[in-house]
Amino acid sequence: MRITNSMLQQSVVDAVQANLQRIATAQAQVSSGLRITRASDDPVAAAQIMRTSQDLDALAQVQRNVTSAQTRVSAEDSVLNQITNLVTRAQELAVEESSSTATAATRASTKAEVDGLISQAVALGNTRVGDEYIFGGAQTTVPPFQANGAYVGDDTERTAEIGQGVYAATNHTGRDLLVSSGLLPSLQALSTALASGDGSAVGATAASLGTANEQIQSLVADTGARANQLDTAAQSASALTASLTARQSSLQDADVATTSTELLAAQTSLQAALLAASRVLPTSLANYLSGT
Repeated sequence: MRITNSMLQQSVVDAVQANLQRIATAQAQVSSGLRITRASDDPVAAAQIMRTSQDLDALAQVQRNVTSAQTRVSAEDSVLNQITNLVTRAQELAVEESSSTATAATRASTKAEVDGLISQAVALGNTRVGDEYIFGGAQTTVPPFQANGAYVGDDTERTAEIGQGVYAATNHTGRDLLVSSGLLPSLQALSTALASGDGSAVGATAASLGTANEQIQSLVADTGARANQLDTAAQSASALTASLTARQSSLQDADVATTSTELLAAQTSLQAALLAASRVLPTSLANYLSGT
């Protein structure tokens, strides 16, 4: 095949342009720290990066869910500890005021204390975390208990997604906490018995308060199990996030040493191409290509 001057000139121009492109690509990778800046750089890797980013977004939402649930469970655990102290004190009062040493005066003062315990229990049932009442079921914007102890929340069990398609219960309802456990009814019965001065009735509430305490401890155990489940979910999400982040980095991040070497090689090749151009092309064109 006959090699013409125009073919030789075009070959030199192509070589210069190719090396300029190599330099531009290497410079972009060095400055951005990314191996892939557009999908066309590596379509397969770009698709994998996109999927990994979507997985990381989903995991970030899971982590937010778990953190929010942990806050609510921690708040419930604190409430249950206070309620345990409350019911223990109520039992002590019931035993004391059912004895033969109790008098009308002691029962009157004890009734005042028991009424205070009832108010305290209602206040705990109306615990808020942020702007949410955590014991109202799905009714999170209004207090679940009225001042007289009536429960006006619903029985919806609150849950949180802690993994793909995996949900965990977070809070018990106020009905579980104070009504079904028998705590509020027992406290109210104790107050009524103290007001009537009936020692036998006062003594009977000690047993019902004991039963209520057992129910409360069952809720304590259940809440502890939920806390452990959330801790495990948080650890799993954190580990998976770290793994996916490392994978994404391996796909898209540029190796600084390799990229710097490529940039230097491209610059050296360009200089060689320009030297060849100065010998093959007209001087004016070679100067144009070299920028001189």
